[in-house]
Amino acid sequence: MQDSIISIAIPTYKSRFLREAISSVLNQTYKNLELIIVNDQSPEDIDSVVNSFNDSRIKYYINEKNIGGKDPVANWNRCLSLAKGQYFSLLCDDDIYEPTFLEEMLQLAEKYKSCNVFRARVKIIGPDSKTIDYYPTSPEWETCLDYIWHKVSAYRMQTISEFMFRKNYIVDKFGGYTPTPKAWCADEVSIFRFSEYGGIASSPKVLVGFRKSGINISTHDNKYVRQKIEAHNVCTHWIEKILRGISADDNFKKLILKKREDLSKGLKTQQLSLATLKDFIYLYRHKTDMCYSIPKTCFMKAAEQKVISVLKGNK
Repeated sequence: MQDSIISIAIPTYKSRFLREAISSVLNQTYKNLELIIVNDQSPEDIDSVVNSFNDSRIKYYINEKNIGGKDPVANWNRCLSLAKGQYFSLLCDDDIYEPTFLEEMLQLAEKYKSCNVFRARVKIIGPDSKTIDYYPTSPEWETCLDYIWHKVSAYRMQTISEFMFRKNYIVDKFGGYTPTPKAWCADEVSIFRFSEYGGIASSPKVLVGFRKSGINISTHDNKYVRQKIEAHNVCTHWIEKILRGISADDNFKKLILKKREDLSKGLKTQQLSLATLKDFIYLYRHKTDMCYSIPKTCFMKAAEQKVISVLKGNK
């Protein structure tokens, strides 16, 4: 196990928490790693942060042009293309690992040799790194089908930072991470696809910190609403496609799709309630477009939520 090289990549654009992210990788108890840092033409001083570390395991790259602004997943896959390890993890530039993350993931990989996706439990942290909340626990191993059911039933939470993969498997079979508009739902779709054969092995230990910093894309609630709604449809499409390829009880599949439909309606309503008036009107006019497919009831519920928000004095 000590001979296994692990590639950890940090696609970076923000400098504020980057030092903590880098330190959390370099301080791993498992030492046989390379840290790939890809600066996506950030206007911030990424160079000074990276150059403050004197560690030969760091491989620093600067993209010729910004690619993540239009398609964040393109930069994820750029990181993946640079990796030389047998295993690969992607750490967001404001998230952190606990020191034994890689050690625990490798133990899972040794135990579940036919599995290609490994994950740890997550704590949600604030800008001050204090814990705000925790993700639910997961069984030590579950099938892709069960994982999708738990996700569409809102019993699972995930980002992308808590996962480790067998690198060649996700590259050779899938070509890397699956792109979606603004990478919204891209982590879910990618994990669903990667785990279709072999399932997911999980550690109950809290080994990853997902930061709610106020500067990540998921925090900008009223931005990219059109893309987010489009991404929900892309996610549904992939779930349908994956279910067609899995041999399982048809009633169970139908239940999953019904739960996904209900969840998607709720998510679309939520996005509409946060949308600017311009986006709200645009989406109403284009509600039947295949890329959006928004039921009228979503607009009605979203409008009601907007009115309530205004009456409460919120923006």
